[in-house]
Amino acid sequence: MNWERHEMLLADLEALLEKADSKKIQGDFLKKIINRLGELSDDCRECTRLLDELHEHIKAILEKNGQPEATEYKRHREIINRAIAHLQKEHNLVTEDYYLGLYMSLGIAFGLMFGTLILGNLAWGMPIGLLLGVVLGSAKDADTKKKGHTI
Repeated sequence: MNWERHEMLLADLEALLEKADSKKIQGDFLKKIINRLGELSDDCRECTRLLDELHEHIKAILEKNGQPEATEYKRHREIINRAIAHLQKEHNLVTEDYYLGLYMSLGIAFGLMFGTLILGNLAWGMPIGLLLGVVLGSAKDADTKKKGHTI
């Protein structure tokens, strides 16, 4: 995708965010997705196709004065989910705090098992597992962000 079209898409998004509910549109996250798709669109046809689809969708919402209907919000979420799935599967990228959530839940599970089997106290194992999950997940997320593998 040429950078002029990419800049036009971001400008349309800014115009949309002035008119629509930013939380429902997921404005900041959508900017990150658009920028990442733009970076990868030269080598990936699917990224280019997703960017074009996003651009048409944002234009359609702008034509309705930034007040999309419920079906358009649903379509908006579907486009974002497809873009995230593509970036994760094809380009090995993850969302922010991905590993934090994953390691936290694994830490709790292992902490409960550890607390029950070794300590004999379920209440001690859970916070220990949670703490380990948060520490390990945060470290992995920081490393992933440092390497530039986040959306």
